[in-house]
Amino acid sequence: MSAPPGGAGRLSAGMLGLVFLALLLVVFAVIYLTAPNPFTALWEMGLLALFVGLGTYLAQALSKDPTVQRSLGWGFGAAGFVLLLGDFWIGPGDPLTTPWRLYLTIPVLILLIVVFGLARWRFTAVAYTKQREARRAEWDRSAPPSAFDYAAAQTPGTTPGGTAPAESAAGPRSP
Repeated sequence: MSAPPGGAGRLSAGMLGLVFLALLLVVFAVIYLTAPNPFTALWEMGLLALFVGLGTYLAQALSKDPTVQRSLGWGFGAAGFVLLLGDFWIGPGDPLTTPWRLYLTIPVLILLIVVFGLARWRFTAVAYTKQREARRAEWDRSAPPSAFDYAAAQTPGTTPGGTAPAESAAGPRSP
């Protein structure tokens, strides 16, 4: 008996995620070891983490089960913001004076606000889609209306109950 395709897909996505993380760990180690100082390495790793986070987040469109890509995207995005903001404010004070730290922090904070805004938009869109699918499933389970009931209710010259109006005492009119 073979394993269900859903389980095999999740396993391969998880393994692919682990391989991707291992390769990125090697890239981060190379950046850290070749940078002139640790704070430059952290700045470069922060930028790389933001771009990798965006790439893995967008890669969820290519997968049947995007859990791994979505998780990696959010994780790398958070790591990128932490590395950048931490490097700007905790790094050495000589190359970056306080005004320069503010100038570098403002675009990162604007980007962070945009990311939170897009995340909120996505979560509300997902919630709306689930609600719409629930209403659609409920409608699919309901009994369909009879075409005869609809036709009788919409026939000209009938009352809403589907009966003909009472004729006058003079009888029907001729054309």
